[in-house]
Amino acid sequence: MKKKKPKPLDIESLIICPNCSHKITKTAKELYCTNCNSHYPIVHTIPILIASEDKHKIEETVYHSSVSSIYRQLHQLESFRNIYYHLQSLKPILECGAHSTVLELGCGTGYDAAFLLKKRLIVVETDISAGQVLEAKKELVKKGLEKMLSFMLLMQKTF
Repeated sequence: MKKKKPKPLDIESLIICPNCSHKITKTAKELYCTNCNSHYPIVHTIPILIASEDKHKIEETVYHSSVSSIYRQLHQLESFRNIYYHLQSLKPILECGAHSTVLELGCGTGYDAAFLLKKRLIVVETDISAGQVLEAKKELVKKGLEKMLSFMLLMQKTF
């Protein structure tokens, strides 16, 4: 008997406005909150849910985007030590089983997502940096894993 593929997760139906926590409406080019009139652009299919008036968040976004192309080298992600500790931190997640949904806060360049996607988990990538999310998307496409990635979005805040 052939295994049934899981349906893609409809993340967009779960997104709320970062400013007022009300439901967001999607148009072709943006997400829009009818309650507080906030607009959030969609860039390369990634919703940018950062309030533009938050100077600290903008500075953080700019910094992390500026290092996204060298992030793996900067943080020595290919070192034995980092590989070991990343695998240790992912063990409890793997116990959830295939087709479980994982929300990764601060996805960086998609290092952990690639491993989780190969284990048939559904991964939702988030990061404050558009550069990091785009780098993650590029890496996952290169590895042929983009079809298993349910959605990628950029969040204003971690929970």
